[in-house]
This record gives sequence, structure tokens and C-alpha cells, in this order.
Amino acid sequence: MASGASAIRNELRPARRPLLQERFLRFAFTAADLLLELGQDAAIKYAAGAFGTRLGAPAEEFLGQNISRLIVPADHAVLASAIAQATAEGRSTPVVIHLANPAREPSVLTALANGDSPLGLSVTLGRIPASLSAAAHGLRGVEAFRLEAAARLAAGAPASLALIEIAEQRATGRSAAAEAPEAAILGDLAAAIPRPASGAAPLVGSLTDGRYGVISDQPLDLGGVCERFDDLRRTAGRPASVHGTGLSLNTAGRTAGEMVRALGFALRCFATGGAGELAAMGFSRGLEGFLALAGERRDAMQRMIAGRRFRLAFQPVVGLADRTVRHYEALLRLMPDPGGRPPSTQEFVTFVEAAGLAEELDTAVLEEALAVLTEVPEAAVSVNMSGFSLQSEAFRTRLSKLLAHPAGRRGRLLVELTETAEIEDVRAAQRTLACLREAGIPVCLDDFGAGAAAFRYLREFRVDYIKIDGSFLRAARQSPRERATLASMVALARDVRAKVVVEMIENAEDEELSRALGAELGQGWLYGRPGRLPGSALRAPS
Repeated sequence: MASGASAIRNELRPARRPLLQERFLRFAFTAADLLLELGQDAAIKYAAGAFGTRLGAPAEEFLGQNISRLIVPADHAVLASAIAQATAEGRSTPVVIHLANPAREPSVLTALANGDSPLGLSVTLGRIPASLSAAAHGLRGVEAFRLEAAARLAAGAPASLALIEIAEQRATGRSAAAEAPEAAILGDLAAAIPRPASGAAPLVGSLTDGRYGVISDQPLDLGGVCERFDDLRRTAGRPASVHGTGLSLNTAGRTAGEMVRALGFALRCFATGGAGELAAMGFSRGLEGFLALAGERRDAMQRMIAGRRFRLAFQPVVGLADRTVRHYEALLRLMPDPGGRPPSTQEFVTFVEAAGLAEELDTAVLEEALAVLTEVPEAAVSVNMSGFSLQSEAFRTRLSKLLAHPAGRRGRLLVELTETAEIEDVRAAQRTLACLREAGIPVCLDDFGAGAAAFRYLREFRVDYIKIDGSFLRAARQSPRERATLASMVALARDVRAKVVVEMIENAEDEELSRALGAELGQGWLYGRPGRLPGSALRAPS
């Protein structure tokens, strides 16, 4: 196979371009070996460079495809953010992404607005020096691991997930500031994992502080990995306590969708509570063990939903210009058993989705919200809706009946599309959203930016509101660069003609920043905590 440089020369030679154009291309290829022009919807209009060596096919085969097809799913959020920034500001900050090839080669991506269309962009992708490549290879965060493992499950590829807890032991006289940075820990962890004789090297990265994951083609000898890591840390004078847990991704007759749902929950459990939380949730027997437990709990959860063993708490969403309440978000609150404490809402919702009860829960919540709207005619309320429900024809039929009465509710109910479940049947979801629009019900994309799926949903679905995840506001308080990221997200929402809701506004400074960046609406403790809907006596939350 030709080298990247020879592929570039071959790309330039046959075209017989004018000297000036060829000169500019040569300048471009000194910094990058893939050049792209994007049109509407980030579709590739022009492609040149070493596509054969890096992506396994000639450049012309990628024409008309969305640029996201060139990038691994875990980096789609980074890609969309760069495109949004270039669209809003004219140029994106260089970012590291990984190509969708077997080696997941890390590359530096930069985008520049070319003015040909509202989304006309020129994009370059350049290799990262070998000295930096290892650091760029690591996965970061629960969502990145979920997407990478989910892609392997969907493709039927063998995959094994190892989850590792590392607690660095502080040596006498050494301060917390002297503790090893995450990059050093990741480097030692990668060095402790034997490279397979065949196949791709395992992917290593961090889920959260002190908790790491490894995705590999074959199950790892976790005892050996932990011993080698311990030796490396002691040699460096930084001893650490390390424990590993293997998680089988064997489908065992389950559908890929079931496995992906269970996988996401397993990663969240481990990131939150480590191996102990995994065992408590039934993952000691792998994903199949969890799904079996969810099936056993199905009847109890179904009774809980049917018996309305939950309440709705309402939090105001206000206009940032005048703090006038525009609507309230209905938040699920579970009722405890007598003498007990209520279970985690997130845990309950995840179990509900894994057990196939998302439609029943969404129907019950919607019925409760409609009852509140009947009781308080002047109120407007938003409800969360699972991606599983949106894809269901049975739920769509049920939804149409619920929304058939009365006409006065038009415009008083909103639906927030959540990311707890990945939408695979886009056409079915679009039909459900069309049903909502026919009833005059606006749609909000919830927790925008928290995961890669939100950017894909923005391409596939027309939405009226975009609710930006509160983590972006927290980050924007600390850094001008993060403020630029938040501004780019607001600009992207404007481009698709959606109003922006910023979450987690806790003080006047948060409010002023959100308003200055162009957001129209805000939600957070500054305006009120979740509670009873004003004017309602129905089912006040406990």
C-alpha cells in the first residue's frame, strides 16, 4: 500500500491543476493529509488526500457522506462541536479525533468557514506525531466507552470490557499535589497490558477519577495486569492499590439493543460506585446476569408504574430577559416503601428501559402531566420521553389517543427527548415526533452536549428547544475557551432555529453569562427547586 505522502502526490498529479491551485494544495498537505469540503448537513462535497491509506477507500467513495462516517462514534460530539464553532466563528480550535479505521488513528481536525453556504466548511485532518499518539489514543468518559463497545456489539465483533479501580497510596511526606497525573497512570496501565499477537491493541482510558476501563478483543488476565501495574507504580515510587473486574460482553442470545442498554448502565454504575455497585446491580455475572435480574424485577416495576408509586415535581423554566416563568419541567420522584428510602430515579429508569417498560412509564408520566394541566389551566409543562418510546408504534397509537383531548392543551405540553436510550429506528421516531407536532406540542432536545447522540438527533429531528447540559455552564465559569464552546453551542441552536435553555443556573452571574451568550431560557435553583406546581393540589411530591 502506498504511503500517505505518495498517495498525496498521486492525488495531485493526475488532476493537472493550475500551478497556483496545486501550490495551495501542497501548502495544505504540509499540515494535513486529508482535505475535505462540507456542504449542508456536513455532507462531503470534495475530498482529497491519503484516503486509501488511512480509510481504506479512494476519496471519491466518501463524496456525499456525512463527515461523521470518517470518525469513531465516541468522537462525534467533539466533531459536532468543532463544526459548530467554525460555523459560528469562522474557524474551529484544532481538536483531536480518531479516524474510523481499525487502528483508530488519532488526527488533528481543523475547520474553516468557506462562505459557500450556511454550513460551507473546509476541513483538514492531519496525523499526530508518534510521540503524542499514545496519549491521544485513550478513551475519556463513560459515553466514549459505551459508544466504542456498542459499535463492536452492533458489528458482532468480539469484545471484552475490563473495569479497573486504582487508588494511589500517598507516600509519607508527599503532598496531594505531588500525586501522579492521570496521564501517567494511563501510561502505566497501558504498559501493563500485553499487546496481542494479532488484532488491535486494547483501548485504555478513564471513566472518572480513579476508575478506568479497557476494551479488548480477548478477555484479559486481570490478575496479571494488576500485578504488572503495581510493579510499575512501585518502581516509580508511587505505590497504588489496584483491583480489576472483567465484564463479559457475550450476547448469549440477547439482542444488540438489550446488550447496549445494559452496558450503559454498567458503566454508569462503575463510574459512580465501583465494583461494589456493579455487584449490587447484578453485574457479577456480566451483562447477561444484569438482564436476567432486570427480567426478574420486571413484575415489581410494572406494579410500581401501574400503581403510580411516583410523583411529579415541577421546576420552573424562565425567560432570561425578564425571569417570567414560561413552563415547568415535570421531574420523576419515586415513592419509598414503608419505612424505606426511595430508590434512585436514574437507576429505576435504567432498569425500566432494560426490562422493556419504557413505554408504560412514559405513558403513566404523560397521564399525570395531563391531569395537572387539566387542574391548572394556565400552566405549561414539559415531560421527558425515552427514545425507546419514540420508536414504538404501539406507544405512538397510545400517544395519539392521549393527545386527542382537549384542544385547550395545544401549546401547553412540551416533550423533552432524553438520551438514556439510543434511537436506532430514526424513521419510526420521526413519525412519533410528527404526531406530536400535529397536536401542537413542541419538542426539546434534552442534555445537549452530554453525549454524542444529541448531535446526531439534531441532524435527524427538527426541534423547537435545545437544553444545554449544565456541565457546560459550570465549565464556562472557569475558562474563556469553555465559554467559547458554550457560545458555539448556542450559535448552533440558532442555526437550526431552536430556542436555548441553559440548565443549572444557580446565581446571578450564571444568569448574566447565559444571557450574554444568547440563550433565551434558563432553569436552575436561582429560579426555584423542584416542587409542587403552583395552583395544583394533585400528587404533591413527598
